[in-house]
Amino acid sequence: MLDALEVRWYMQSIDLLAADQTNIGAYDAFLFYHLNTKPIEHERVKWLVTEYLGSTSQGIVLLHHAICCYRGLDVWTQMTGISDRTFKYHWDQTVNCAIAKRDHPIVRGVDDFTMVDETYTMEDPVDAGTERIITVDHPLSMKTLAWTRSYRKSRVFNYVSGHDHQAYTDPSFLRILRNGVQWVAAAG
Repeated sequence: MLDALEVRWYMQSIDLLAADQTNIGAYDAFLFYHLNTKPIEHERVKWLVTEYLGSTSQGIVLLHHAICCYRGLDVWTQMTGISDRTFKYHWDQTVNCAIAKRDHPIVRGVDDFTMVDETYTMEDPVDAGTERIITVDHPLSMKTLAWTRSYRKSRVFNYVSGHDHQAYTDPSFLRILRNGVQWVAAAG
């Protein structure tokens, strides 16, 4: 999936990212896909999440599981716009995705589309800082699938989709994710 994005990427655990103070400023953007619902115990990860992210114009992408991370942590609430990230999931759902903000660069070249993916039922982002990009009307899904926000100095792109190969091989999903990475990185 990452190779299909046509961007240079470097995969590492959040622990290693947090420990590398020498190179952390060299990235244009961070794409998070991890799922950690427990309190942060490692001091360097705590520093990364609570102090470093958003302190520069480096972009932030929260993809699928990552949106549900760090329940109760205000920083993640500010990045997602969702205060209660308690969720239920539903595998192999067919979702009809509607482009809600057609002039946004993240959906450039994408029309409404249908894909099979895991859906989440949880609170939608609610505050005025949220720009909805993709919506869906499905009984087992939150209504907003993709949205943008600002967090301190960073652009943030939240994208609920992306569970497995069914999403990773969908051309619309890949284009949106690539455009989203490029959009958050362009601010820097």
